[in-house]
Amino acid sequence: MLLVLALAGTAFAARVDTRAFNAAFATQSARMYDHLLKAQDYYASLAKEGNDSRIKDALALRASLSACWELFLNAGDMVYVYNQIGSNCLDDATRIGGLVHQGLGVIAGKLEKELEWMGLTEKNVGDQPISVELTQARKDILAAVALFRQTAAQFAPPATGETRQPVTK
Repeated sequence: MLLVLALAGTAFAARVDTRAFNAAFATQSARMYDHLLKAQDYYASLAKEGNDSRIKDALALRASLSACWELFLNAGDMVYVYNQIGSNCLDDATRIGGLVHQGLGVIAGKLEKELEWMGLTEKNVGDQPISVELTQARKDILAAVALFRQTAAQFAPPATGETRQPVTK
């Protein structure tokens, strides 16, 4: 029984290979940024036309995509930091890997919440050309959510108490 527990504990001791994540992240990153730029262009065109009735929806869409972009970059930064840990620092890699596990899961959840907010805007811009971009952006964000959850599962969960700093007065 102890041997089984010992082997289970070492299952996550090896470094996680993040090459697949990095390749998918690079592709998705370009797509996400393109969606953000197109939403910005849509907003700018409405502002130029003085179309005040539609500008609030364009602004909401741009804000949602901007939030998704920031969350997306945070996920990439987490994996980047993990990849910078030297091979002789396995304990640090394991601890940081636990934080990556939790962080990617949190970011996936926040992206899903942002998609809910986008859904409110989606019905308001359904008759506009930007709606096609919004539909594709939603698909790409869902793909990012799946990527983050899949990658998070490769890392061992953090040890109890490892994700909270003690509060002292």
